[in-house]
Amino acid sequence: MILGSGAGVALFQDLGRIRWAEDAIEYLVEREVLSNSNIAFNPHGMVTRQEFTVLIVRAFELDMEVPPDEFGDITQNWSYGYVAAAVAAGIVTGFDDENFGPMFNIRRQEMAVILYRAMRYSGIEREHLPIDREFVDSDLIGYWAVDAVNALASLGVIAGAPAADRFVLAPNANASRAEAAVMIYRVLRLM
Repeated sequence: MILGSGAGVALFQDLGRIRWAEDAIEYLVEREVLSNSNIAFNPHGMVTRQEFTVLIVRAFELDMEVPPDEFGDITQNWSYGYVAAAVAAGIVTGFDDENFGPMFNIRRQEMAVILYRAMRYSGIEREHLPIDREFVDSDLIGYWAVDAVNALASLGVIAGAPAADRFVLAPNANASRAEAAVMIYRVLRLM
């Protein structure tokens, strides 16, 4: 994922097959959450935990002047300051007390929890509406992610993929770059 600051908004050359994410990507480039190389976005590529955390810190404009975090696997990493800011804000946690897992791909339900925490941290309060869709795989959502998934689904941030008369959430699937951009965009539009 191209994460540096960007200027200008000529879209990436590889967005032709994902028109459904184009507005979100353009919006995030305009806000300098994503930078635009005008070459490739790799919309179907997976997002790592550190990449998603960097996007969240930029999107929600978190303070980067924070004390060091406690994760040994991130201290020498390029994303260290971003992860430390998100940890200090209570938006992200590690897999345990010592490891953040920066290079692990982020799963869809993890992304939902982080976005939900970022919303709450930023003061985005919306009444959760009844969910107008049923996810065929809702039994796969971790107990720790149910509230976040339900809240984001009720707000239209999470839609799932159509499957007959219901929808597939795929909570344990790795999130693509396009999916991450669209979910962040939908949350920011609530502000």
